[in-house]
Amino acid sequence: MEILDKTTAILISITALIGSAATYFSNNVTAILTILGVIVGSTMTYKVQSKLQQRTWERERTLRNIDTIYNHLYDESIAIEQALDGLDDIHYYNDIPSTEWDKIENSHLHFMIEDRDFKKKLEDFYVLIKLLNQDRVGIWKIPDAILRKRILEVYGVNYNSILYTYDGGNTTSPNIFGCMMAKIHPKNRMIGSGEKIVLRIEYMDGNTVKNLDYNSAEDLQKFDDFWETLMIDVAKDQKLKDVHVQQLKIRTMNESIRQKLVEKIEQREKL
Repeated sequence: MEILDKTTAILISITALIGSAATYFSNNVTAILTILGVIVGSTMTYKVQSKLQQRTWERERTLRNIDTIYNHLYDESIAIEQALDGLDDIHYYNDIPSTEWDKIENSHLHFMIEDRDFKKKLEDFYVLIKLLNQDRVGIWKIPDAILRKRILEVYGVNYNSILYTYDGGNTTSPNIFGCMMAKIHPKNRMIGSGEKIVLRIEYMDGNTVKNLDYNSAEDLQKFDDFWETLMIDVAKDQKLKDVHVQQLKIRTMNESIRQKLVEKIEQREKL
C-alpha cells in the first residue's frame, strides 16, 4: 500500500512537470518562432546579397578583361596574320608584332587571365614570336650569299644589286631577297608596268658601279633557269627551313588563339 502511494505521488509530479513545460512553451512559442524567423531571414538575405555581389564582381572583372586584354590581343592577332602574310609574300624584313602582349605583361594584366590553360598558351605563343623575330635578324645574308655565289658562276661578276624591272627603272623591281625567301619569281611581283622587261645586274668595277642589262627572250629564259637553281639552294638551307616551320606553327597557333579570344569577347553579350 505504501509503495502504491509513492508511485502515485511520482506520477502526479511528472504530470505536473509536463503541464508546466507545456504551459511555458505555449506562452513563448511566438517569441521562439520570431527569433527563428529572424535568423533564417537574415541568413537568406546574406546569401542572396553575397551571390548578387559575387555576380557583380564577376561581371566587372569580365568586362575589364575584355576591354584591357582580349580586345587588344584580338587586334594584334589580326596584325600578326598580316605580318605572316607579308613574310609569305616578299616582305622578309617585317617583324611579327608583339606590342600589345608586351604592354599587358609590363602592366601585369596577364595575371588577370583566369583561364590558366589559355594564359599558358598565350605566353608560349609570344615566346615563339620573339624567337622567330630573333632568328630572322640578318636573315637576308642567306639569300645574299646564295645569289652572290650563283651570279659569279653564271654571269661572272661580283654583284652589287640585281633588278628585275620594267625598262631598267629601279622603282619597278621587287625585292630579290624577299622573292627568294618567299620562292616567288620576281616577274610575278613586279611593280607598275612598262614596254619591256630588263634584268639589270649592278656590280662594282673598282670604285665604279657598272650595269649588265639583259632583255632578250633568250636572256630572260636564261634567268628563269638561273632562278630555278636559286630555289633549289634556298630549299636546301636549314635555317630557312627552320624559320619556315616556325612561321607555320605561329600561324596555326594564332588562328586557334583568335578563336578563343572571340569566345572571351562574346561573353559581353551574355552578361
